[in-house]
This record gives sequence, structure tokens and C-alpha cells, in this order.
Amino acid sequence: MKQSFNYFFTVFFRSYSQLFFESNITYGILIFLLTLTSPYLALNAAFAITASILTAPVFKFNSKLMMSGEFGVNPFLSGGAIYLFYHNNFILAFFSGAIAMFFTMVITNLFRAYKLPFLSFPFIITSFLLLLLFKPQIGSIPVIETAFKTNFILTFFTIISHCFSAMCFLTNWWQGLALAILLIIFNVKSFINVVVAVSVVAIVLIFFNFGNHLISFYFYGFNFVLVALAFQHLISSNYNYTLILIPVLTSFSLILLFFLHPMFNNLSLSAFSIPFSIAVLLAKIIQNTNSIQKIVWKKE
Repeated sequence: MKQSFNYFFTVFFRSYSQLFFESNITYGILIFLLTLTSPYLALNAAFAITASILTAPVFKFNSKLMMSGEFGVNPFLSGGAIYLFYHNNFILAFFSGAIAMFFTMVITNLFRAYKLPFLSFPFIITSFLLLLLFKPQIGSIPVIETAFKTNFILTFFTIISHCFSAMCFLTNWWQGLALAILLIIFNVKSFINVVVAVSVVAIVLIFFNFGNHLISFYFYGFNFVLVALAFQHLISSNYNYTLILIPVLTSFSLILLFFLHPMFNNLSLSAFSIPFSIAVLLAKIIQNTNSIQKIVWKKE
């Protein structure tokens, strides 16, 4: 019983810290406590992660892999999407976590041969499936102030804080600030990389006067935080190289967002984290080109 509790405790809270690519229980607990400032979100996310933990043994998924917490990230995001569109549908949140865990296992096995990460594709597929099956109530998405501030610095700060808060589907600037402070405490380099990425987004939005609605109202800001974190943890450990190329990958994901958002919006869907997943997957494929070619030729 004690061993089962320790397993659940570890996987549950590491799932929160793995949002920022950290496998740290303390970090996860602090993020969890921050989500409690939005009770419905906290419950939806908790139910989704719990479902993923219960689902893994059914398919005999490796418990040691689960202990890292990284397989709980997509269930968390799926639970957050349920909160976003259905607010307090805890049953649907639970099933979303189980479905996201299933797709995580499937995609992990499919991508393994090419040494590619599963990224947020399980979350995207799960969310699309549920949105198509259960139409959300119109106007259910939380409304956030979208107008530009008159002061450039305040506008810049607002966009960056909303990008951080979007990581946990939170709506207030101070929640984003709290997440930023936690990232500084647990990984300063990750924080710097994220600020570089999000600054590119903020400058583009301000310069072209696009407004802040794409970041706040649609919670797309997490794409750019994830791009910076994924580049550092999945693509390159060279810090200087990372600082140079993160703006390039961020700009590419921003272009993808401008293209994908209206298309999915017309379909009553959301682009979610597609820009992040496509951008990082392409970067990873380019990095693995030689090994992928060897695999393909070997199969032939």
C-alpha cells in the first residue's frame, strides 16, 4: 500500500513539473498549489492525471517510465482543455486523461524507431476527438482583457506573463508571474530561454499591432514557452547555440499559429499546441536526418 501511494504521489506531482521539462516533486507540488487558485482547473487536471496513472498498468506500460512524470503532461493538458471548453466536467476530464495516456503510449511506440519525442500530439488528438464528440458551450472560454496597454513596458510584461500562465490554463498575470518565479528558482537557464522566445512573440505582436488576444484569450502562449524548453532539453544542450536558434524556432511557430488559428477557428476547433509540436518535431527530424536515412535504407 505504501509503495502504491509513493508511486502515485511521485508520478502525480512530477507530471506537473514536467510541464517545464523538470522531474522534481517539490516543483510539481508548488505548481499544483498554484493551480488551486483556479479550483475547477485544479480538479479537472488532477482527475486527468489520476486517470492516466490508473490507465498505464491496464496496458502494462512500464512503471519506471511513468515515474519520470513526462507521460502525465499530455493528460494534464487534456484536463486543462476540458476546463477551458467545459469548465467543470470532471467526468469528461477523467476520460480525457485516460484517452491522452492511451495515445501517448501509441505515439511513443510509433516514434521510438525514429528517435522522436511524442511532444503534445496525444493532447491534440484527444482534444480534437472530444471537441468533435461533445460540442462545448458557446462562450465557455474565460474572457481576458485583450486590449493593448498604453505603455509599451506594461504591454510587453502582460504578453510574457500570459504566456507563462497559459502553461497551466490560468488566466491572471500574477499567476504567470508566479510560474516565471518558480522557473527561475528551479532552472535559471530555462527561464532565460523562455524569456528570449516569448520576447520575440511580444515584439512581433506589439510591432504589428496584432493585440494580445492570441496569447491570452486562446491560451496559445504556451506554444512559445514549450518551444524554448523543448529546444533546450530535447534538441541541444549547447547554451549559446540554443540562445541563437530559439528565436528562429519561435518565429516559425508564430507563423504557423497565424496560419493555423483562423483555419481551426472556422472549424470550431483550436490550434492548441500544434505550432509547438510541428516546429520542434521538424527541428528534431533535421537533427536526426542521418540516423533516419540509415533506418529507412536498412528497411528497404
